[in-house]
Amino acid sequence: MSVPEHTRPVTTGDHYAPPDSPSETGDPTFQDRFCEYFACDPCRYQTRALRRGLFLRARLIYWMMHFLRPDFFYEERKLVETIGRKSRVSDIKYDIDFYQHKYVSSSTRRGILHVRISGNRLLRLVREVYGPGYREQP
Repeated sequence: MSVPEHTRPVTTGDHYAPPDSPSETGDPTFQDRFCEYFACDPCRYQTRALRRGLFLRARLIYWMMHFLRPDFFYEERKLVETIGRKSRVSDIKYDIDFYQHKYVSSSTRRGILHVRISGNRLLRLVREVYGPGYREQP
C-alpha cells in the first residue's frame, strides 16, 4: 500500500521532519512569530535568533568568527533557519534534538567547550515567543 504524497516525511538536508509549512497547517511559522514578538524585520530573523540561542562564550566570539571563518557556525545557522520554517513546537523540538544528537555529541568544540547554540536556550525562546497559552501539537 502506497503512502499518500502529502503525508510522507520530508528530508531537508540532514534534517528529517514531517511536512510543516504555513500553507499546509495554516499557522504562522516560528520565524513569523519571532519577528512579530521582537518587532524585527524578517531578514534579521536568523542573526537575532542565533545570537539569542548561543551560549555566552559563543556569543563573545561570534562576530570575530563571522569575519575570520564565516562557516564556523554553519550548523547553528542551519538549525535556526530550519526551525524558522516550522509552526509546530513538536517539530521544532525534533530539529533541536536532531542537532544535539548529530553535531553536539560528536564535536569537542560544540560538546565540551560549548561554542555552539544551546538547545535549552532555543526551547526557552520558543516558549517565550509562543507565549504561556501555546499548546503543543502531537
